[in-house]
Amino acid sequence: MIKQLFNVEKDGKRFADFLSSDFGQEKPRTIAGKNAMALVSKRKNTLACSFYLLAQDLKNAVQIALERCDDPMLALLMSRMADP
Repeated sequence: MIKQLFNVEKDGKRFADFLSSDFGQEKPRTIAGKNAMALVSKRKNTLACSFYLLAQDLKNAVQIALERCDDPMLALLMSRMADP
């Protein structure tokens, strides 16, 4: 559904293609992790948390939510969703 929303947007094609990647493989997870670091440097912290989650890096996602977003509820939600 999210992928379809980005397909509708003019500049969202690359992002939609990225979201359709198989994040079970190492290469897409590495790319997502690098994008997360770039987003942190641009102070887009909430978006960085989502990219860390795509990279399956819960520790950094929670750390960004707590330290930079000052949002313990977001950190708790991510932790609860990641823990089956």
